[in-house]
Amino acid sequence: MTASTVTRLVPLSERPLHERVAAVVRAEMARYRVSQTSLARHLGVAQQNVSRKCSGRTPFALDELDVIAPLIGMRLVDIIRAAEGQREPGGDIADQECAIRDSNPEPAG
Repeated sequence: MTASTVTRLVPLSERPLHERVAAVVRAEMARYRVSQTSLARHLGVAQQNVSRKCSGRTPFALDELDVIAPLIGMRLVDIIRAAEGQREPGGDIADQECAIRDSNPEPAG
């Protein structure tokens, strides 16, 4: 493998905001079983446009996120907060902190 073929994985927290927003939207679409085709109908755009936005290649417009938010059980501000890491999708920040604090993947010792 040459250096030109090595891909550096960038943690989501280090990616641009529009990519983190896309990740939140994708996760909540899956959770609420909202398809890209259905979302495209609600937005009045082609499914291919939704695909580009959900992948993070093209940013969502705020007006689009305002339409999407209720479809995925959120408010516009919740999507942005979740993308900024201030809130876990589907729960509040207190729940997120407790889950992180209580998890122990390795035995103590």
